[in-house]
Amino acid sequence: MNHLSLSDRVKVTMDINAQIASANINGTAIDMQGWSGCLFVFDIGTMVNGATFDARVVSSANANMSGATNVTNAALVQVTNGGNVNTYMIDVWRPTDRYLRTATQPATANSTFSAVAIQYGRNGLNPPTQTAAQTVKVQAN
Repeated sequence: MNHLSLSDRVKVTMDINAQIASANINGTAIDMQGWSGCLFVFDIGTMVNGATFDARVVSSANANMSGATNVTNAALVQVTNGGNVNTYMIDVWRPTDRYLRTATQPATANSTFSAVAIQYGRNGLNPPTQTAAQTVKVQAN
């Protein structure tokens, strides 16, 4: 059934699995060929008092991310414990290089976080193949 749901128009990829860390963690290389943009959604959970969280998006012409450089202005800087609002986003539209990846820097103490990449603006007509373990589509009548 093709009813042009959101999951027919975007590709969702787990970029960084949920974890507790106080050291730098790099996300998964995202191949942007055929896509116009990628929205990185960070879920930042429990943070130790005084902890901060930084994240940025880097790009590379190479799948192994060699020679990666920061995407200008694509960064979260010194995020602190935000109470009940712990979702942060970085949206990269029409990146110069083919591959994108997040680079996180939980600083000073442990932070719990995860990140998801949502690619959008797909070229072509067929729905993307999702990386999710299961995608359920329902059309209410």
